[in-house]
Amino acid sequence: MNKLFSSVPKREFAIEKVSLAFGDGINVKSSRRNNFSIIKGSSGCGKSTYLRLVSGTESPKLGSVILNDCNLYDTPDEALLKVPKPVIVDSKLDCYNDKASVIDQIQSSCPSKDGLDVISKSFASILGLSDEELQSLPRDLSPSAQYLFGIACACVESSYDTIQSNDDTIELQSPILLLDELADFETSIVARKVGHGLSNLADNGAIILCATHKPDSYREYADRVITFSLGRVLTDEKLHQ
Repeated sequence: MNKLFSSVPKREFAIEKVSLAFGDGINVKSSRRNNFSIIKGSSGCGKSTYLRLVSGTESPKLGSVILNDCNLYDTPDEALLKVPKPVIVDSKLDCYNDKASVIDQIQSSCPSKDGLDVISKSFASILGLSDEELQSLPRDLSPSAQYLFGIACACVESSYDTIQSNDDTIELQSPILLLDELADFETSIVARKVGHGLSNLADNGAIILCATHKPDSYREYADRVITFSLGRVLTDEKLHQ
């Protein structure tokens, strides 16, 4: 895809000739399919612009985003309800002026629907949030758990429209998460705990793109490291092969 960006001297495009696919290769470390990708590069290299294009909050001058065979820009809204929505997570949720529990706030991120309670608790469990943490107030969580709380909300938002409840069976598609320097200003311990939770999500089918200036915090959990430079892909490294 290409995205025009004319305000930078001697650089016409913020994103130019970028073609990437995710979930498209077997990783021998596990059975998951290239689900957790790090996107790194200097400030202004196009990382955040790329995430906005994938999320649909910006549209490319040329190119497309395909989600489960659906073109994000040309597919009718009704058809898009059958695929997860890419959700950008770029900050910690406001955890300090709250009266509702963690699990109540995760569920309140979307309107009530059959199966919402089940998937909310499932995502929280996969991320590593305990039952005690789910019943607490967000402000009482540890810094890493506060990030995982926000990621759980994003998982519900991404997958909410795909929930299909039939008798006692809940079916949904795995979420698509776009993390934009989410924990870059935290300690390495916090970032690594967040990375471990994200790795568990990827093991369960989630697609995760993590734009970061601190790739080493996530490297042991990721399947791939993509380096951007001046709006293009400079390197694309598969890990753990």
